[in-house]
Amino acid sequence: MRILVTGATGFVGSHAALALREAGHDVRLLLRNPSKLEQILALHDIASTAPFTDIVVGDVTDAELVAKALKDCDGVIHTAAFVSTKKKDADKVISTNVGGTRNVIGQGCELGLKHLIHISSVAAIYAPDHPILTGEEPPAGSESAYGHSKAECERYVRGLQDAGYPVSILYPASIIGPHDPGLSEPMNALRIFCSRMGVVTSSGNQFVDVRDIATACVAIIEKIKQPERIPLGGHYYPWKELINTLYDLTGRRVPYAPIPGPLLRAMGVAGDGVVALTGADIPITSEGMQYATRWVRTDDSKYEQLLGLTFRDHRETLADSLRSLQRAGHIKQKHLGKLAL
Repeated sequence: MRILVTGATGFVGSHAALALREAGHDVRLLLRNPSKLEQILALHDIASTAPFTDIVVGDVTDAELVAKALKDCDGVIHTAAFVSTKKKDADKVISTNVGGTRNVIGQGCELGLKHLIHISSVAAIYAPDHPILTGEEPPAGSESAYGHSKAECERYVRGLQDAGYPVSILYPASIIGPHDPGLSEPMNALRIFCSRMGVVTSSGNQFVDVRDIATACVAIIEKIKQPERIPLGGHYYPWKELINTLYDLTGRRVPYAPIPGPLLRAMGVAGDGVVALTGADIPITSEGMQYATRWVRTDDSKYEQLLGLTFRDHRETLADSLRSLQRAGHIKQKHLGKLAL
């Protein structure tokens, strides 16, 4: 099958595109900046003799161009998104995320594509008062433009599902793994926990391997013909367990600070004020601290039962993530400890 992948120079998109090609599918890429593709292939240790050749250059906000990219395709995996909490980026966040989803997934449905995947996020269904997240929760409310865009996308794609279109929505938790083209928020958090200090507070977090997300995408393309909503939480770590696992892997003990959840949430509110006043991009926000201190675990049974897949060992994921951070220059070799041997 010929599958279009948007956002293929991103973390999830690059892994999905390569996994599809490895599975024998024809892959078309919709890229804003094709020069980044060579860098991505280098990250994956793929020689320039094996490039992607079916490329459409443009932006997901261009409906006419997206229609051109979707032509003659059997399916699409939509990973492209603009992530920013800065007030000045609000319009771009909405136009890229909401407009892009309408162009890619909406037009894909109109053209009769049979295999459509929308990469969402656990944040889109986050409900702190629920015991577990199944994918059937209503779209989460948010005051940020990015959170609002995710909720709008969620409502739109669910409407297509309700109309019978074969769109699957994936809800990854915190994504880590090898070959991150940038420094995503979960990978940055891992960098800090490994090289500087950790924080122990209430709750914990779930980390899912980017390669498991790519494997899920291939399985959906090949096996699923009906609309599905599939959480991808991966392994849940209470914060102290994460610190202890990093120590076990590296042999390096990093200091940590115990901070009560209410205090971190208050710090998040203060962080929102800093963002509003200065436009600074800081990790301490009210939404971020809600997730950090009141995490709700996901029900991953659809991944394991419906798709017939098993998450890879969480220690392998952490080890590969740390080695990738070191190769990219985000941490030093000494921070790998035993993993550098």
